[in-house]
Amino acid sequence: GSFDVVVAFDVIEHLVGGDSWQVQFLREIERILKPDGILLLTTPNWLCPLEGHTFLLGPQFLPRRVANRYIQWLRPHFFQEYRTYAEVHLLSPWRMKSVLAEAGLSPLHELPWCTD
Repeated sequence: GSFDVVVAFDVIEHLVGGDSWQVQFLREIERILKPDGILLLTTPNWLCPLEGHTFLLGPQFLPRRVANRYIQWLRPHFFQEYRTYAEVHLLSPWRMKSVLAEAGLSPLHELPWCTD
């Protein structure tokens, strides 16, 4: 690889293909990073009760169809940016570790918090 640092803030959850695209994305980052390179990666915390895209309590815990209705009812402007909540693929902390491992990466530091 050729890069010392790659920064991907709040990107991975927007990859349309879900898990498989997330793994491909991270594999490409692993490929372009120098052996001692660093990836700075952030994504909204799936466990945070206030979901970071809608700013509503818990749509990430609902079935997608129910989540879409819930969001449409309380945040209709959300659908001006996204066609459906299914376009947002939040990762749980354990799934994030799994996706990183599948891509050949391992976290040096984890800092889970609710920022939104």
